[in-house]
Amino acid sequence: MNRCPLAAAVVATLALASACASSPAPAPAPAAGPRVTGMVGGGPVASASGSPTQVALVGGFDACGGPGPNNLERVVRRFFNRLAGLLGLPATMPGAAAISIDDLTASLARPQTGSLLAIYAGHARERPGTDAPPTVGAQKSFTSLCLAPQEVPAQDVLAKIGMGPAVLVLGACQSAYIDVSGQSAVAVISASPRAIGADPPAFLDLVAEALGKEDLDVNCDGLVTDLELFTYVTNAVRRRDPQGLQRPIPKLRRQADIQLPILRRPLRPGCSDPADLKPILDRAGNLGADIRSQLAYARGEETLDFAAPRGDHLLLTFRGAGTPDLQAQVRAAVIALAPDGTDVVPEAIAPDEGRRLAKLNIAGEVYELRVTFVLPLPGLRAKPLAGDGIIVELLRPRELRLLAIRDLPDLPALKQSLTGLLPRRRFERFADNTDGTKTIAVRVIGRVPATLDVPGYQLEGARQAVPCAEEEGQCFVVRGRPVSGHQGP
Repeated sequence: MNRCPLAAAVVATLALASACASSPAPAPAPAAGPRVTGMVGGGPVASASGSPTQVALVGGFDACGGPGPNNLERVVRRFFNRLAGLLGLPATMPGAAAISIDDLTASLARPQTGSLLAIYAGHARERPGTDAPPTVGAQKSFTSLCLAPQEVPAQDVLAKIGMGPAVLVLGACQSAYIDVSGQSAVAVISASPRAIGADPPAFLDLVAEALGKEDLDVNCDGLVTDLELFTYVTNAVRRRDPQGLQRPIPKLRRQADIQLPILRRPLRPGCSDPADLKPILDRAGNLGADIRSQLAYARGEETLDFAAPRGDHLLLTFRGAGTPDLQAQVRAAVIALAPDGTDVVPEAIAPDEGRRLAKLNIAGEVYELRVTFVLPLPGLRAKPLAGDGIIVELLRPRELRLLAIRDLPDLPALKQSLTGLLPRRRFERFADNTDGTKTIAVRVIGRVPATLDVPGYQLEGARQAVPCAEEEGQCFVVRGRPVSGHQGP
């Protein structure tokens, strides 16, 4: 299905080109490059602290060879005008006109400071990787924006943004076929890898609805981030169509280890003053330092390096009848086995304090490893039952999600199981091929390295970006041959 509206919301530093004239002027010389039919507009969104967010709105109305006239221009104009009203932009968009691809990409240029929110609304479709120009790279399929007189790969638009912070939201049919790993501090929110169905404008409406919400800053830090926008839209899509029939399937991919800011917002009623957290942050080690920098950035007092690598944090909590000596042994084992870049939150932080910080933090992810000691009650039975021992749970406190659970008989078993329980950013699945190679599906949370190695395998050919089955992460397919002597899947 080719007739699908597309919205791309980009958060980044943007220099937005716009031209207005109050009196007649000579017609400008035609812009270089092929022409497309659409509209461009936008402007800055003021902020009480820090640099303003620049907003770019771009609409394109070709149908990629599908049926001709449609009402997409009217739908997009309504969406743009609604968004303009919510964000305080100029109230109207110019009429559809011939614009060049240079005009389109110029609207995504980044300023030296501040953030960018860019909306592209129009048609898009999936095309096979064999049709891709060299700029797209190795992909099994790629999203093509339906502009006229020629289609434009969404990858080409993303490349014009350069180094972020930037968030690109593609709200169209088949808009999930785009690789962000070649950029820096850029995220993409796409509506769906498939056709959206009979009411595709709903996705655009939800983006506008979300950005108009005073409580979109869920963690009360003064920033609206890519994850907060994505979470709101994803949950709203599910509520509208709980059966999942032809609804959008939003995906979030981010080439950064930190949530990317879209807007600064004053703290809403009901939010506690982050300054009250100072005694907790002072005891929270690296996690406290990350949050202090985050809050200073939200106030416009500091800058943040959104391209820098950021580690995750692990909050270790205990329940049940474990003695201080048992707890100390578990903590020592967790610290020794924690993945590189994962910081164990200091013992001085109480469980409730750690969970509060987990919901506030935007750099990396905060996980909770909850260890519950289950011991037999003296005198009630001669030996433990099967359920006695240690229960270990891995949780993500930000969304109250249980990620893994183990029921273990004793402390040695816990130590042996820790490697498989501790949080990681990379996941792999293997499938056999007839020539002795394996097809390896790799999912990465956060930044993807320039070289994507798979231990124990000699990779053949380039990695190919594919949409993830999961909501978050960047996914790739690679082909590899086991190295001699490797024992693995």
